[in-house]
Amino acid sequence: EYVIAAFSFNQLRRSYPGSSFAKLSLFKTAMSFNELSPKFDRDQEYTRKAIQAFQEFQYVYPDDSLYAEAGNKINELRSKLALREFSTAELYRKLDSPYSSLIYYNSVINDYNDTEYYEPAFFGKIEVLMLMEKYDEAKGTIEVYRKLFPRGKYISQVNVLATQIH
Repeated sequence: EYVIAAFSFNQLRRSYPGSSFAKLSLFKTAMSFNELSPKFDRDQEYTRKAIQAFQEFQYVYPDDSLYAEAGNKINELRSKLALREFSTAELYRKLDSPYSSLIYYNSVINDYNDTEYYEPAFFGKIEVLMLMEKYDEAKGTIEVYRKLFPRGKYISQVNVLATQIH
């Protein structure tokens, strides 16, 4: 029934934009989509809709007391999207499809640098590039990793991989 709730809250807000309920209806629309957001390995359409609605709430009501809660929800939902991309990269890696794996590692690196999957995606990318014998690209990625994560979780392993580059 969250689909109906999201629709109804959205209708209220569009029909009566000057209403005292408009602000709360936007937030409840976002919360409804948040409730519809499935586990990371399912279609993430509602996750994206929730993020969009929370972002709209923050844009329209930057001084509201719910602003911080909306930000926390956005972070949680973005982390779920990053986990989906990272898990897909890892799956392709296990299936011995390094080119596909790189696409998903790059997706995490380019789109989700504010999540906990950012650093592991860099490390995974370096490992895949080494397996593919793309040493120049691996070397460049190692340099970026070292600048971004000088005390990173994978720094010792990255340093070992760097010594293997011809």
